[in-house]
Amino acid sequence: MKFKFATFFLFLFFPYLTLSIYAANEINIKKVGILLYTKNSLPNFEGLKAGLQERNYVEGKNIHYLFNGTIDSIDELDSAVEKLLAQKPDLIYSAPTPPLLALQKATIKNKIPILFGPVNDPVGAGLITNQKHPGGNISGVMLTESEGKRLQLILDFSPKNKNVLLPYNPDDKSATISLKNTKAAAKILGIEIKEQAVRNVEEINKMLSNLPGDISAIYLPRDGMIMAQIDDFVTAAIKHKLILSSTRTDLVIRGALYSYGFDGFEVGKQVARLVDLVLKGRNIGDIPVETAEDYMAINLKTANAIGITIPSHILRRADKVIR
Repeated sequence: MKFKFATFFLFLFFPYLTLSIYAANEINIKKVGILLYTKNSLPNFEGLKAGLQERNYVEGKNIHYLFNGTIDSIDELDSAVEKLLAQKPDLIYSAPTPPLLALQKATIKNKIPILFGPVNDPVGAGLITNQKHPGGNISGVMLTESEGKRLQLILDFSPKNKNVLLPYNPDDKSATISLKNTKAAAKILGIEIKEQAVRNVEEINKMLSNLPGDISAIYLPRDGMIMAQIDDFVTAAIKHKLILSSTRTDLVIRGALYSYGFDGFEVGKQVARLVDLVLKGRNIGDIPVETAEDYMAINLKTANAIGITIPSHILRRADKVIR
């Protein structure tokens, strides 16, 4: 009789037990919000997912990414932030500086943990006040101050390369910081920086169709909008036989002559470790801001197209060479 009663009980309540277990599993799924400014940050996101998968986070099983697509204009950021916060993420990953500033303003009260990667200068941008002890709800991976080393390479290709065009978006704090650091380095190196403010794609196209005749290189700053137009810059640089200097490895793969800076995929993997710490209970305010590693990449196809020879000692230093 006891056996029959137990069987009846199990039969009656098994569906409810199953639903309870399923609900528990649903509760354990962590929701990670993703807010990216321009498609340049997509390799970062891929690196983040790869890094989290290495730490046993499986999409749909114990983690869910809330990604509504990349943002192409700074004017769209506030509405994108509002939409993402309405989805109630447990944590947010964002890059580069512009969406972080929008998120910072929107999370003053709820203090949702926010991890960045990369950001040019989080202290200079006002995201944090201390790299070792951020103290608030924001931390992540920042870039090294390597503008001087990248600019030096233009002279290493040829000492005659003294006039350099630097287009930038004055509404992007990362871009203005990059401009300031580059101009400081240029003063030491004896290079003249011809800065050109551009706020949208139309202004970039207008600038590229009327390039100054005395420049030998175009230097792309750490500016999301500028980097998003890499294909147009590559076309113009090759047409006018100009050196095109970029900030990240994947832009060299797409045709820039060289880069000295970060690799987006690797930065994403680096951020994944910090995400894991936060999801496991670490206070984000106690997580020091880390620094991304710099890599040098050179595109020999582009070098041939613009008619320059890369010195062998520079090629030996490169982490990646596109042949």
